[in-house]
Amino acid sequence: MAYNPSWSTGTGGRIVSPNHSIHLVDAEEIGDALDRRRRIAFWSGFDFSADLFAGAYVKGSTFGSFRSKIVSDVWGANYGALGGSPPTPLAVDWVWPIDDGDKGTKLTGAFVFDKLNGTGSWGSSVAAKASIEALDINELRQVIEWTRDGDWELPNYNTAGILSSVPDTPWIGDVIANDGVDELQSVGWAVVHFDDKGIQNATARSSSIVVSVDTACTVQVYHVDKYVDFDNPPSWNSFGGLTGCTSIGSASCSPGSPGTISGASTALQNMIDGSYQNFLFRRSDTGVETITFSAVFHANFTLDTTPN
Repeated sequence: MAYNPSWSTGTGGRIVSPNHSIHLVDAEEIGDALDRRRRIAFWSGFDFSADLFAGAYVKGSTFGSFRSKIVSDVWGANYGALGGSPPTPLAVDWVWPIDDGDKGTKLTGAFVFDKLNGTGSWGSSVAAKASIEALDINELRQVIEWTRDGDWELPNYNTAGILSSVPDTPWIGDVIANDGVDELQSVGWAVVHFDDKGIQNATARSSSIVVSVDTACTVQVYHVDKYVDFDNPPSWNSFGGLTGCTSIGSASCSPGSPGTISGASTALQNMIDGSYQNFLFRRSDTGVETITFSAVFHANFTLDTTPN
């Protein structure tokens, strides 16, 4: 779905001074859009309710808060909001969405302000104003619309191992092996979204899984769209084979040279839309070694609208 913002007032998403009074809905929509982007980075959302209610003055301090939060708490969002080892997410980068030579550049205040008005800051100081003007609303709407493409890095938690030689016994999960007779596979998960946080109401862009190993091998990855009880880990037999598993692809990996498995956008979209957020890793070539590995899901997306 394309990102097509819809604002309640104005023409073409912009308001014109002096023929427009700032409405409560103008501020509420900006607050909701910032709240949405904060939650997508797995943090708690913003609460502007103390300033935004029927009959309230639309204060310069409120718009100053909007501005500071998009710069520091949206574009500058810290990683690891959900915790874990390693923490989820490993990285949260909002990137420039327009194909003008800068597409994919990480959004920062300096970069966005140069695009917005050719300066290093907002177009005016709301703190010095008696009232908010059209420019102040329009600038915030514009930078919110530009903040729509996210490049997240999500760790895989590979906690469950399934071993063909002991088919009814769970095994350790962060290793894989395949000697041509017996095979050890690893089942785990990544957190794409959880409750009202994470990547939701979005369209997957080109995404990948990067696998690091301690011994050279070829690793194949599957999206596991079936329930796995990681508190009571599966065995080879109870997992049920590759039923419910869709291959994402494979890559040659070696120590110091991780393998990148592209083509993970379909799996990401399915997870965004509600399928299970589980993966299976296996060694698809053969050898006597037991391979210790780790994996990172590069989940890239564009926000859907509405909301903005």
